[in-house]
Amino acid sequence: MKRKPFGGEAPLDLGDLHYAFVHSGRAALRLLLASGLGRKKLLIPDFLCGVIIDVLKEGKTPFSTYAVNADLSVQWPMVAKQSFDVLYVINYFGQQTKVPAGIIKGKGLIVDDVFAPRINTLPVKGSWAVFNSLRKVTALAEGAGVISTMKLNTAGIKNPLAEFADLKYSAKQLKADYLHKAKGSETGFINKFRQAEHLLDTDRSIHLPSAVTIGLLPGIIADLPTEQAIRRRQYDILDKALGRWSIKIRPAYYSFYVLSIDRRDEVRALLAKQGIFLPAHWPLPEGSGLSNELYARVLPVPLDSRYSIAEIRRVALAIKESICRIQR
Repeated sequence: MKRKPFGGEAPLDLGDLHYAFVHSGRAALRLLLASGLGRKKLLIPDFLCGVIIDVLKEGKTPFSTYAVNADLSVQWPMVAKQSFDVLYVINYFGQQTKVPAGIIKGKGLIVDDVFAPRINTLPVKGSWAVFNSLRKVTALAEGAGVISTMKLNTAGIKNPLAEFADLKYSAKQLKADYLHKAKGSETGFINKFRQAEHLLDTDRSIHLPSAVTIGLLPGIIADLPTEQAIRRRQYDILDKALGRWSIKIRPAYYSFYVLSIDRRDEVRALLAKQGIFLPAHWPLPEGSGLSNELYARVLPVPLDSRYSIAEIRRVALAIKESICRIQR
């Protein structure tokens, strides 16, 4: 029996997988398109972030859409009847999408897992890719991981988009100073956030994350179990108070508690007057021709360890009262 060597460099078997780490979710999608998928016809959901359509149009990638139901599920028999090369699915708010094997037999699969702080390989055969977006679900200003069974064209990845990252981290520090030390003003950090987002929106390149992001990442990953335990408790509190309006999902990672309500934007406006600012996932993409009632109904409530249990209960009560006031 051959004796194995002891010591030296640790082996690492990547198998047939390819990995990359870029500055944003949209950059991850651009990387996949640049790696050969841009020449394929994609089938995308009709409820998504408008940036996805922007990136596809930018790359002149052909696509058509399939319907997402009010509960964020998919009518797979309808998908099976459509013509496409690559199926694009979104793990909405951390819930893992289970794609029937017959749907993607002989085709490609992209899983948009932007609500996950870490990504894993997919339990499917064939050609697939998965990516996330750390700035969606952590305090990091940027960062997106990519895993793919196809070779990634990483040659075009540029140095960090330094100005974007610097502005974003500067804005985050200003916000921390304002919240915890009563220094500065809301206007200061809000303006910097807007400047940073403008830079991100106008830059169509694929970049490496900044040194700050790389330095912070190990700590973020190490804290995930504790962070998720806190978010799970917050989720349960919100579910007890607001369950009648919720979309029933089973997230693998807790990022938001998701409501579906009538007159959503009126409720958001009423909450904003109380200092509670809830995002809209997502605004209906202009000029897209899409029509799904979810664009006007979905109201996600962020989960995060920076919020105390008392704050979560206060927010839950405010949301409940606002919904009842607007809808009565």
